[in-house]
Parts: sequence; structure tokens; C-alpha cells
Amino acid sequence: YSAVSYTWVEPAFSQRLWLRSNKSADYNAYLPITQNVKIMLQHLRKAHKARFLWINAICLNQRDDAEKAVQIPLMGEIYSEAHKVHFWLGEE
Repeated sequence: YSAVSYTWVEPAFSQRLWLRSNKSADYNAYLPITQNVKIMLQHLRKAHKARFLWINAICLNQRDDAEKAVQIPLMGEIYSEAHKVHFWLGEE
């Protein structure tokens, strides 16, 4: 996997990351994300190849303080174990 470090520009989860399972071709669920994360994903995606990314806004439940309290101390290990680390400072 590749880990992504990025700046939190705005706290509003105003966009949707549509999800689908391997069992269905339909996008039937979504995860709220920020505009910055949406733009970042658009820049990092590959058109014809699967890509495995660890992004804390997606991989950690941002509304669960107990989960964040356990997972945030592990972030150093997550980044050091990643095959590659991308840094996203914004679109500009």
C-alpha cells in the first residue's frame, strides 16, 4: 500500500466517496469526505490499475474518538511500513 499524508484544509465533510462491493457493480454506499480529499483522490487515482492507499480520513472513523485514540499512535508505523508515501499539500 501507499500512505498519503495531507493537509486538513477544511473540516466539512461535504463530498461523497461512493463505494461498491466486489459482489456488485453498483455504487450503493458512500463515505463522507472533504473537498480536499476528493481532489487528492482524483490526482492519485490510476485509470486502469487498482491502487491501495492508506488515507487517515478514510481508513479511520473520524467520528469515533475511541478508535482515533487507538489508531493515531500507530500512524508512524503505518507510514514507515508503506511501500511509498505521498504528500499532498493541495491542488496549487
